[in-house]
Amino acid sequence: MSILRDIDYLKQFTSMKSKVSRIDIFQDKVNPNNKIGLMKVQEMRPIGNNDFNEQLDFFKATSHGIFTAQLFPSKEVIHFSNLKPGELPETLNGSENMATNYGIPTEEMIQAQVQKILENERLKMRLAQLEEEADNNDMWGQRFGAALNMVIDRFIPGSSQTIEAEPTLNGTDFNDTEAALVVLVEKFGEEWLQKFAAKIQADPSLVKQIKAFFS
Repeated sequence: MSILRDIDYLKQFTSMKSKVSRIDIFQDKVNPNNKIGLMKVQEMRPIGNNDFNEQLDFFKATSHGIFTAQLFPSKEVIHFSNLKPGELPETLNGSENMATNYGIPTEEMIQAQVQKILENERLKMRLAQLEEEADNNDMWGQRFGAALNMVIDRFIPGSSQTIEAEPTLNGTDFNDTEAALVVLVEKFGEEWLQKFAAKIQADPSLVKQIKAFFS
């Protein structure tokens, strides 16, 4: 990508050339060799020996925006800006965004960066929360599996049944809910509990009746 100069650079560059017969200036940052869609805004010819300064000074005072200069006979191309103080165009040639205002970030750019940093921090915190929830879920699965295996081993001697992917926890202290599950499996058996759960799922109205009975 070619560098965007300013009009003073164009003046200095032109004065250092041995011979410049003409300067064509086009609107926007364009390729002068592609004639389609070009808008020539100025054609300058030297006054005296390679002197374009007076014409360039007048152009600087009266024309503002992004431009492309082509020098003849060399056909060298210089892209330059001639902006009003504090002016920052949103696009170059209709599509190319300017990254900074002469290297100084705009207020909008700073705010966007701050928002990006805050969003990254929020994502990190959410990820940590999800990881913690996953760890808690894994622990619940292990404790429940240990409870069922304890019941099976106790009440079905010689049974080879296990809860797959749920390792037994040695020395586990069950909480109230886990202890209740152990009692239910012990008293009613797994098959009956499975049928009971299916019945509740098929007829949710039974939940209120059962809760009312124990209240």
